[in-house]
Amino acid sequence: MSKKQTTIAKRILIYGDSNVWGANFASKRICYSDRWVNRLGRTLRGRAQVTADGVRGRVAGDFRTDKPHKNGLSTFTTALQKADNFDLIIIALGTN
Repeated sequence: MSKKQTTIAKRILIYGDSNVWGANFASKRICYSDRWVNRLGRTLRGRAQVTADGVRGRVAGDFRTDKPHKNGLSTFTTALQKADNFDLIIIALGTN
């Protein structure tokens, strides 16, 4: 008798800038289904749940004194505190 194996989907957090947010060259947002983070989720076909945390203008350091919410270094700690039980965290900052 074989046991049915239960597959638990992995949880992936992608933390990044406008590329994760879904910005295009016309300063608009790419259609939800066309954003790369959502395409990744579809490609993984249920083996993983992909969560995107992207902000336009987010930077890798903490030098945005005019807009501290865009400081990737300080806001990453907050993102980690809100997000529990992720199996993989992808940091996608400074990719432009």
